Amino acid sequence: MNIEKYLVLNKYLLSLFGVSDFRDLQEKLKDAPVGVDSDGRSYFINVLRSSFENLKLPEDLLLRYDENIQFYVRKINYKREPDYPYKLLPILPL
Repeated sequence: MNIEKYLVLNKYLLSLFGVSDFRDLQEKLKDAPVGVDSDGRSYFINVLRSSFENLKLPEDLLLRYDENIQFYVRKINYKREPDYPYKLLPILPL
C-alpha cells in the first residue's frame, strides 16, 4: 500500500503540476541544478515552468515564490562564506 495515494494534500499538489503519480513529479525535478540563471531565477523554477505541460499554477505566482525564496536565502548567506546552496521545495526530489 502506497500511503501517498491516500494523502489529500499530496493529491492536490500533484494536480497543480498536472500529474497523477508522485514519481512523475520526482523524475522531472530530481536533476534540477542548484543556483540561479543570468536572469536571477532559480534553475529549479525554470525546470518547473518548462517540464509540466498541464501546470495549473500561474507563472507569476511561481516567479513570486522564487523571488521570496531567493530574498531569504540572500539574508541567510549575508556574511557567510561560502554561500549556503539551496534547492526550492527540497522534499519533491526525494
